[in-house]
Amino acid sequence: MSKVRLEKLRKLTLPPELIAQAGLRQDDVLDATYANGEITLRPAPGKARATSGLSMMDYAGACKGAWGNTPAEVELNVAQDRASWDR
Repeated sequence: MSKVRLEKLRKLTLPPELIAQAGLRQDDVLDATYANGEITLRPAPGKARATSGLSMMDYAGACKGAWGNTPAEVELNVAQDRASWDR
């Protein structure tokens, strides 16, 4: 049996071996119930996860900030890139 600690802001960190055994990934949603002195966590019902690997949404936000952190920085970087193109 694995032990977990209740941390600040009521957060739990589950051991990696339990995560792997359950086939869980970051941002998966779990249903939590309490009965007869026991807390039970189960994957929430929902859409079946694709088993063929990563989906396109696994990459969402991967390049955040690559062209700047503000709209003005992004516009400046895009303008500089466009100016560098051979025409």
